[in-house]
Formats: sequence, structure tokens, C-alpha cells
Amino acid sequence: MNIRNRFRRPRLPEPTLLRRLLTVSLLLVIPAIVLPVILTADLFSRDLELNAEQQSITAFQTAENRINSVLSSVSSVAYRLYLDDDIYSYLFSPSADAYSEITARRAVTRTITETLGATPDLGGILFIRETGSYCGAAQNWRFFGDSQELPAWLWDACSDSPYTVQWLGALPQQFLSANAVSGSETASDMMIFGVRTSFYTSASHTAGEERVMILFAVTQSALSRCYEQIASPETPVELLGTDGRRLISATASGFYEVPSYYASIDPDARSTSFRADIDGVAHQIITYRLEPTGWTLVKTIPLSVYTANTRLLTVTALVVGAITLAVLVCLLILWARRFCAPIEEVTQSLSKVQEGDLDLRLPETANTAEVLLLERQFNRMLDSINELLCQRAEDERAKLELEMRSLQTQLTPHFLYNTITSIRFTAQLRGDTVVADMLVTLARLLRPVFSEWTPEWTLSEELAFSENYMALMRLRFGDRIRFLVDSPGELSDCLVPRFTLQPVLENACEHTSFEGRPPLSVRIRIHTDTAQGPSPRDAGPALVIDVEDDGDGIPPEKLAALQEKLHSGDTAPQPGPHSGIGLVNVNRRIQLNYGPAYGLCVDSREGEGTHIQLWLGLRRGRA
Repeated sequence: MNIRNRFRRPRLPEPTLLRRLLTVSLLLVIPAIVLPVILTADLFSRDLELNAEQQSITAFQTAENRINSVLSSVSSVAYRLYLDDDIYSYLFSPSADAYSEITARRAVTRTITETLGATPDLGGILFIRETGSYCGAAQNWRFFGDSQELPAWLWDACSDSPYTVQWLGALPQQFLSANAVSGSETASDMMIFGVRTSFYTSASHTAGEERVMILFAVTQSALSRCYEQIASPETPVELLGTDGRRLISATASGFYEVPSYYASIDPDARSTSFRADIDGVAHQIITYRLEPTGWTLVKTIPLSVYTANTRLLTVTALVVGAITLAVLVCLLILWARRFCAPIEEVTQSLSKVQEGDLDLRLPETANTAEVLLLERQFNRMLDSINELLCQRAEDERAKLELEMRSLQTQLTPHFLYNTITSIRFTAQLRGDTVVADMLVTLARLLRPVFSEWTPEWTLSEELAFSENYMALMRLRFGDRIRFLVDSPGELSDCLVPRFTLQPVLENACEHTSFEGRPPLSVRIRIHTDTAQGPSPRDAGPALVIDVEDDGDGIPPEKLAALQEKLHSGDTAPQPGPHSGIGLVNVNRRIQLNYGPAYGLCVDSREGEGTHIQLWLGLRRGRA
């Protein structure tokens, strides 16, 4: 199959680039217009709430001063009545007859009635002795009597300290009578009551003073006038008592009830502002606690008041945004047509490339830098593809040549074996048995070299190869070489890198002078060890091969250089004897197989011999 055909792909129907640009742009532009409008309207509404809170608190502070002024004036009037002689005489001077009783009552009634007429804010007043006798009036009500059935909580509300005022909640006007439970308890009948404890010195009780409770009331209208300028039908203001009940309510139906939002008011804060639902409608609740009464002024503002103010802003912003969006779409269409035309040309060219036309090139004439760069990169891509195809063809030819050479080199080992065998037969015919034995040993030594290659083989195979090498050395040097191997049989299946011992044995044989010395002894001992080798390693046993000889040894300066090369991993050869290139290569191969914690340890004394330890990873099994 033609290589160009692999670029062919089926064409899939896709939306045009212009349509994609318009869709993505609208998805980005519409939220970019709508979201700021929504956020701006919300921030504006929040700002209106904050301004309403600040203005309301300022108005509440003014209302607080007015309410305290009304309460102070009412308390002062009650105190003046406390000093009136007619009231004192009625309470503490018993009348001798019925006429005197009627005269005393009229005097008390006239005094209190005139005071109520002169003080519109004062709705009623009642003087009560501890014995139960009382007198007082409220608008058209007149109260006189002697009863022990007045509520005990009235006395509990009184302070033992004289002239201390304790403001209570709202009570009906009928409460001023002995029959406090009778009568209607509507908002129009209610008054805001305060209680004050005073002491009279009774003429008939020379032993001490008698406590008298003065119960007085301020009308609802007197208090509502103090803040009516900040209330409206849409934003009513209510006055709550210390227990949360409405003292003055915007509606008669909710009077003297605890509103649903009361639990959200922070009792420790002087003023609060929060949102709450009232009858399913969201409201802003602004509260202000009055001092010293502990009452709370509450203003409720429907959130629709703010949204009505922001609705015009939102509509205006959306209209402007829609006009802006229409203009942007028109500009985008014009720009996209100009930009998409060369893109469509590139797309069509890519389709032709998919069909195998690699000789196509685009004219680099675009007006925009981005499209021009795209055209240039497109042409460079096709050039690179053609170069890669040519390189691939060249690689295929080179691969074929390598395969031919590989087939040819497979004939080389067979040729060498045949040649060595012919030479050995010739040597035997001529009677040269030493040469014949050397050729046989050489054939055995080369057999693993030309056999199927694996990076590792067993320890027994490595020792067999070493035996063949040392046999060849004994044929060369005669009885001047002794070779001993001490290897436990249980370690024979351990895996070691191929030809690891040969450079070590060669180093012992080649760097020993055999003239005028005893035979060279080379001994191999194999064992496992958990001690530290060339460098620290993880816990676990290692396979250790000790190779000792009693040859000439290594000079100290050469030994130091060799140990430094083993430590640094430098494999560069050095001229002269004892260069150590074979040992360095063996050390590097061990580290590549097992890691930097393994390798060679070399110790030698000049004239005494050399001791080399090979630390290998302990692996078992056939490679």
C-alpha cells in the first residue's frame, strides 16, 4: 500500500468555524452583560438597605430623646400628685362620716382630673396602699375602693428604693379598677404603664413610713407621635416591650403579641438590621433599643421597596446591553468572515492532505499575522512529512542491509570452528600436541562467546569458562600457575554477568613476573555476606567472590589511582601496566546490573599479592 494512503481519513460533517465563533462569542458576551447588571442591581439594593438602616437609626435616636422626655414629664406629674394634700388625706385620714368620705373623694377626683386635663400625655394614675385601699382616675374612669385582691406582681415590680420608676407593658384602662379582668382589651383601650414606689409618713402610724405604689400610664398616642415622622403605611414602626410584646402595633390584630422576627434580634446590641419573612414576604428589620426603659423600636421595610428602585436601573442596563450585544455581533460577523476565509482555505487543504496529496502548498499571503504563521507552519509540516517519508524509506533500506550483514556474520563462528579444527588436525599430524591442546582449549573458550547471547548466566557456567581460560594460561606458562576454586554447591545456580572473572584472572596472570619465583597461585572463594561492600546498601545478603593471588602485587601509586577510578566510575583507559581498564569495566558492569552499592573492592601489597572482592546481587535461577 502506498505510504501516502495512510494519511487518508473519512471527512466528518462539522459546524463551520464562523458558526462556532458566533456561538462561543454569544455564550461569553451574554453572561458578561447580564451578570454585571444583576450584580450591580444587587449591590445597589444592598446600598439602599444600608442607607435605610443608617437613616432609621438616626431617626430612632431622635425618637428616643422624645420618648424619654414624655416619660420624664409623666413621671414628674405623678410625683407632684404624690405631694398633694388631698390625696394624702384620703389615703391616711379616715373620714368620720359619709359626707366627709364623699367630700374627700371629690377633692381627689378633681385634683387628678385637672391634672389629666392639663397633661394630655398622662392617661391615668392610681395610688395603692399596702393595705389595699386605692384611688385614682383615667379619662372617664374614677376608682376608689378598699380591696386585697390586687395582683401581687405589681408589688413585686416595685423597687424597695424610693422614687424608682419601673416601666411595665401595656395594660387596659379597666386595670385601674378592682375588676381588672373585665372590659375589652383592644389597642384603643391600652395605655403604657409605669410603677413608682414612694413612702408616706402616716399620721396614724407614728412607728414609721408606709409604702405606697403609684401606678401611672402614658397614652399610646403620646409615644407614637415621637416617631410618626419616620413611619409610613409601607414601612411601619412598632414599639416592643422588654418581653418582646408589641406596646404599640401597626395593626390592631397584632397588638400585644410577640412578632415572629423577635428571636433574631440580638439582645446585647443597641441596634440591629437583618432580613426576615413576615407573612411570607421578605422584609428588612431595623431595631433600636431604648434606654433606660429597655423597649425596642422596630421598623419593617419590604424588600420590594428596594427592588422597585433598582428595577429601572436593571431595565435600562439590559436595554443598553442588548444594543451593545447587537453591535458586537455585527462587528464579530464582519471580523469572522475576514478571518475565517483563510482558515477555510487551510481546512480544505488539510482535507486534500488527508487524501494523500503531500505536494500541496499554501500561498503565504494572509493579512493577519496569526493566519500567516498558520500557513507557514502548514507548509513546513508538509516539508517535514516528506522528509520523514524519505528518511523512513532510507531506514528501511539500511535495515535490509543490516539483516543481510547479520545473516552473513552468522557464518563467521562456523568458519572459525572449522578453521581451528583444521589447524588442530594439522598440528596432530605434525606431532605438535601442545599446539593441538591449545587449539582445543581455545575452541572451548570461544564456544560461549559465539553461542546465543544472554547478559547473565549461572555461576557454574562462569566458573567453567574461567577453568578453560586458566587451562589456556597453564598451556602457555606450564606448571608455573596453580588455580584453585572453593565454591559451595548450593550457590552454583546463582546468576552472574557473563565473563566477570576473566579480566580479574587475566590481571593476575599478565602482571606477574614468572622468572626466579615460585609458581603463581590463584584461588577463588565464593560465599554470601551481609556486611557492607563497596558502599552502604539495603539489608540482605550479597554474593561475594574472593580472588586472591600471590603475584607481584600493585604499586601503591597505581593502587590508589585504581581505587579512585573504581570509586568515581571513570572508565577512561590509562597507559602503562596496571592501568586497570579491565577491572574498571567489570566494576561498571556490576553496578549497572545491581546498583551503586555493589562492585569491586581491591587490596594489594607490592611483592606480596592482590586480593579482589566482587560484590554481586544474590539472584537465583537460569538466565
